[in-house]
Amino acid sequence: MANAGRPVDVQLLARYPYVPLAREYVKAQGYQLGDLLVDAAFERVRRRAVQRVKGSMERDGIADVAAATEAESEVELLSYPVARLLLAELHDPYLTSRYAVAESKLLNERLSSEQDDRVVWTVATALGVPLEAASDTESFARLHFLDFLRHAPGRDPSWKLVNQRLSAGFVSLDRARVVRLTEQALKDRLEDEVAELERPGREVAKAFPKELPELTTILAAHRARFAQDTSGEVRIEAFPPCMKAIWGGIQAHVNIPHMGRFAIVTFLHKLGMDSEAVLKFFSQVPDFDVNKSRYQIEHITGKIGGGTEYSTPGCSTMQTYGICPLEQRDEVCFSITHPLNYYRKRLRTLPPAKPSPPATPPAQEAANAG
Repeated sequence: MANAGRPVDVQLLARYPYVPLAREYVKAQGYQLGDLLVDAAFERVRRRAVQRVKGSMERDGIADVAAATEAESEVELLSYPVARLLLAELHDPYLTSRYAVAESKLLNERLSSEQDDRVVWTVATALGVPLEAASDTESFARLHFLDFLRHAPGRDPSWKLVNQRLSAGFVSLDRARVVRLTEQALKDRLEDEVAELERPGREVAKAFPKELPELTTILAAHRARFAQDTSGEVRIEAFPPCMKAIWGGIQAHVNIPHMGRFAIVTFLHKLGMDSEAVLKFFSQVPDFDVNKSRYQIEHITGKIGGGTEYSTPGCSTMQTYGICPLEQRDEVCFSITHPLNYYRKRLRTLPPAKPSPPATPPAQEAANAG
């Protein structure tokens, strides 16, 4: 995007703020996150950051902004790290997933409109899509089949390897497919990166005294719909090996260690299972105590104890506590850093769940009984 010795194109970096060169530029300019949060000079940056997060929960996604000047470009560029701070403070996997999708869709729009093929190529490779020069004049680029499978959208049959032009282990790609693979690469990266962010605390809360409650309200409405859609439809077949092992142990009446119980409670809660459903699930534990278990579950999920909602441990923490079955890890495990991201990835590869049969109306039930 910029060669050594040549001036940096800030307008271009503003369009793709997640590439390494954009981070290097922000660092070189000496911008401090503390200043971005409190300095009046960066009020437009903070407004745009809120728009990014809010847009991820709207149907049309994050609105594109035409940054015509260097000042406008810097607002767009700096709003990206501030938006990540907002996500870290809100700390919700559902929002993280929505945001990752929205940012990746915006990337697709921007890359698709680029006139310079070199920009498409550079952004793709910067986001981990290792393109190589095409072996024919008809293709835009080629990609090794393993890298193709890693970034290909899971549910679309047109992306199956058997449907690709394959030669010497490489898949031939047109420009549109390179853009789509780059979109998927950004989505996967954002999901993993944001899931690992720690909550920044008071600084962000002070910087967004009105905006955070507003975003929380919008998020609560979305989460309620998400929970309604997924409650009772948790797909066990999409669980990562660690959660399958804990789940299976409880089903087999094995006494699961405390950290394992904590992990599965937070995991099920983040998938939309309510506290009573989790409690019923835990009734199979050998030392089950209904009152003690209800208290622990409600404390972990934030219903009591000050409203703190605990997060599911990441993969590194699961390994540290010895509750990651290392020998059972599969190819998805090596592409993620968090159990929830494993679930989302695996879910994309599963066929839609069969709808439950409609309940028999009471009047009809009575007629049948008669």
